[in-house]
Amino acid sequence: MESDLVDAVGPDEEWRDADVDYVIFDISGNAGDVFIIAGEQDQRWEANALGGIFLDPPVSNYFEITQIIRDPDTGSITIEFSSSAGAVYGIDASSDLTTWDELDDGVMGNKDKTEFVDDFLAPEKKGDQLFYRVRKLE
Repeated sequence: MESDLVDAVGPDEEWRDADVDYVIFDISGNAGDVFIIAGEQDQRWEANALGGIFLDPPVSNYFEITQIIRDPDTGSITIEFSSSAGAVYGIDASSDLTTWDELDDGVMGNKDKTEFVDDFLAPEKKGDQLFYRVRKLE
């Protein structure tokens, strides 16, 4: 989880003379993260209260494969998919959408997107049709 305080007072202003309506906390994390917003009484302010918390949804709620590219020289396939930092994903491949071969069940996700390179099954099936699926593991 990342957090940062956005300064509502300009660099040339003093806190006591500042006309601050609110202070913005920029907090980001993953689904299921728990965080606490706390404060303390500050004599420089007439009122010290938490007036509301507003949450912005992530830019995209879609979990999807965003790109599949085959290297014409090696036959390997790079799969790019939307992901969350620290989440673990499984990658499977199939030639008939019925029988699936697990390629990896420990792909660690990056913040927005993750890439996986199939340099095992894809080169063997270079002339054949392959389907891929990505599973987010719990």
